[in-house]
Amino acid sequence: MINLQKNFKLLTLAVILVSIIILGMFGFTNSYEKSKDIEEIKKVIVRANELEQRLPILPEPYAKSLDKVPDEVKAKHLEKIRNELSSVFSASSPLLAQRIGLLTNAVEGQIKEDFRAEDGGVKAADFKSIDIDGDVATVSVNLTMWSKITDYSSGKKHTAAPEGTMHFIYTLRKEDGKWKITGLTGDFLPGPGHP
Repeated sequence: MINLQKNFKLLTLAVILVSIIILGMFGFTNSYEKSKDIEEIKKVIVRANELEQRLPILPEPYAKSLDKVPDEVKAKHLEKIRNELSSVFSASSPLLAQRIGLLTNAVEGQIKEDFRAEDGGVKAADFKSIDIDGDVATVSVNLTMWSKITDYSSGKKHTAAPEGTMHFIYTLRKEDGKWKITGLTGDFLPGPGHP
């Protein structure tokens, strides 16, 4: 009888230990997956903004001159914009078409007017929060972005390099294993040059 009680206690202890180990592994796995998701989400948001700063730049030699841009060069560049933005924005969101439209207008504006976008990017990303609920995430982030634009309209070359910080709220959804942006709102933060 004492042996049976001793075996029962050992069996109970073994079951409890195995349960703790399994639950610990499950918790570690969830924590690891969540940290992978957070890093991927950060990369998608920074990449989206880098693309929006750089994709309007015409291919060389047209980026730094007012030479006429051939239709085939323009068409190829607009296709590049569609493909690149599709890698970070969800096709199921109207946001993708909106962003493609904005960058298409930026390219068209350069071709029709006397200016060129020459460079741009994200200088800093300050992620305030990233909340993940299954395959949906909400992100609060301050992004400092910059660009380099040359204006030829006065007959003289004038280059400006504006920089600004915006606060964004992004929504993302995991589609086929990849995080994609489905929504965003943003506003400039006060700072130098802002009232």
